[in-house]
Amino acid sequence: MMLKKLVVGATALALGAAAAALPAQAQMQDKTLRVGAWDLAPSEGNPYFGIGTPSVFSWTPMFDMLTFVETDGSPKPALAVSWENVDPTTWRFKLRPNIKFHNGEAFDAQAVINSWAWLQTDEGKAKGASASSRTKFIASITAIDALTVEIKTTKPNPIVSAEMSVMMIVAPKAWADLGVDGFAKKPAGTGSYKLVSWQNDAKAVFEAVTDTWRPAKIKHLEVFDLPQREPRIAALRSGELDVALGATPDDMATLESSGLMMDITAGSQVLTWGITQMNAAEGVNISPFLDKRVRQAFNYAVDKQAMADGLLGGVGGQATGTGVAPTAFGYNDAIRPYPYDPDKARALLTAANFPFDQEIVVNVVPGAFPADAEIFQQTAADLAKVGVRVNVEVVPFGDWIKKFFPVAWPSPMWHNLWNAAPVMDATSAILNQSCAKGGKPYLCDDTQQAMFDAANNEFDPDKRKKILQDLIALQYDEASNLYLIAYNNLHAYQPNVQGFRNVNQTIMYHEMSFK
Repeated sequence: MMLKKLVVGATALALGAAAAALPAQAQMQDKTLRVGAWDLAPSEGNPYFGIGTPSVFSWTPMFDMLTFVETDGSPKPALAVSWENVDPTTWRFKLRPNIKFHNGEAFDAQAVINSWAWLQTDEGKAKGASASSRTKFIASITAIDALTVEIKTTKPNPIVSAEMSVMMIVAPKAWADLGVDGFAKKPAGTGSYKLVSWQNDAKAVFEAVTDTWRPAKIKHLEVFDLPQREPRIAALRSGELDVALGATPDDMATLESSGLMMDITAGSQVLTWGITQMNAAEGVNISPFLDKRVRQAFNYAVDKQAMADGLLGGVGGQATGTGVAPTAFGYNDAIRPYPYDPDKARALLTAANFPFDQEIVVNVVPGAFPADAEIFQQTAADLAKVGVRVNVEVVPFGDWIKKFFPVAWPSPMWHNLWNAAPVMDATSAILNQSCAKGGKPYLCDDTQQAMFDAANNEFDPDKRKKILQDLIALQYDEASNLYLIAYNNLHAYQPNVQGFRNVNQTIMYHEMSFK
C-alpha cells in the first residue's frame, strides 16, 4: 500500500485569510440578504441530526468544520489549516489559531474532541444520528497540543481529510451547560454569522460577526421557511427575496424575462423511492419486496427518461439507475437507467406473485427539487399502469427525518434521497443505504457491505474507484431502490446580487454582496 503524505499550505492560507479580513469587514454592507429556502433545520441549532439540505441552509452561516470540500471534490482548509497522513490509521490536523466561537469561547483541540466525543454517546446517536453514523470510522481523537489533533481511525481510510467536512464544531462549554436542546435554541459556532433569533419556524435571523476567519460582506442575513415553490418564486419576483433556492425549469423563462438570474449546477443528490427490506414498522408487509424481481419490476415500470425530458426540461436533472450522483468520486457512468418496459414489469410482478391488492403509502417531501411533486405523482401513475396501487402522502421534512432515523414508515416504500455531499464520494451516498446506516438500516446486504468496507480501506485511487463502480453495478442489479432522477440544482437571485455560489449544496452566504 502506498501512502501519500498530504500537507496543505497552512501559513500562506492563514495569513491570506487574516490579511483579507480587515478590508472585507471595513466594506461590509449594512444591508439584509433575504433568502427563501424550502425548510429550516428541524433540529434548529443542533448541527448533527441530519446532514444535507435543507438543514445546511441555516447551519452553514453559523458553523464550520475542519475541512470543506470544493466543487472539484478536493478538501480545503477550514478550521484546520493543514493535515498529514502519518500512517494508514493516523491523521494529524493543524488547527487555525486565534479563532473564537460566537459566545467568546476559544476554539482549540478540545473543542474538536468534545464535538466528536458527544456523537459517540447514546444521546449523540439519538439526537445526532446522521453525523454520528458518518463519524463511526474514527476510533479516537486526541490533542497533541492546543492546536493539533491526532485522529485514529478504526481501519485505514484514504479520505479522512474529506470526511472531516461532515462534523461541525460547536462551542464546548455552551454545549455542556445548555444541553443539546438548549444549545439548539442558542447556538454558538465560528461561522461568518451568529444567530439572532428563530422566529416561529418562519425564518432564521443572523448578524455578521466582525471577528471571524471568513468575514461576510453583508451585515444581516435572513433565511425564510417557504415550503411551497410558487410562493418562493413569487416573493423573488416581487423583490421580497434576494435569493430563492429550489427553482424548476418551468420557472426559467419567467425569471429570466423578469431580469432575474439563474444558477444551474450539477447536484450531489439523487431522488429515489426507498424500498424497505428490513426493520419495517410493526404490521407492515415487506415480504413481496424481498424478491428482487419485484424491485426490478418497479424500476422497469417508471418512465424516468420522460420525466427528465418533460418535467425537467432536460436541464433539471437526468434519469438514473444508481443512487450515486455523477459528481461523486466512484460514480459508474456505464450504468444506465432501467428502460421503460411496463410489459416486463407486469411479467416480473406476476411471476413473483405480487399482491396487487396491497396499497402502498409513500411519504414524500415536495418543494425541494425541480418538479419533485410532479415526479412523485407521475411515479405513482406509472406504477398504477402495471397494477400497483400507490397513495402519495405529503409530510413535513421534520416528520420525514424523524422516521428515517430509524426506519419507521408504515409502508414498504418511501421518498429517499442519496446525498454525496459534503464529502462528494460514492461512500457518502451509499452509507445510509447500507448496514452502517445511523439508527436502523432498511437494507443490509453482506456482499455489498464487504465491498463498501473494502473501498473505505483502499488508498490506491484507481483500485478504490473500481471497487465503488462494481458496488454500484451490484446495487443496480439488486434494484436496491426505485431509482428516479440525479438532480441538478436550480437557484435564482436578483441581478444586484453578486458572488452567489453553490458548493455541493452549501450556499456561500459570506461571499455574496450587493452591486
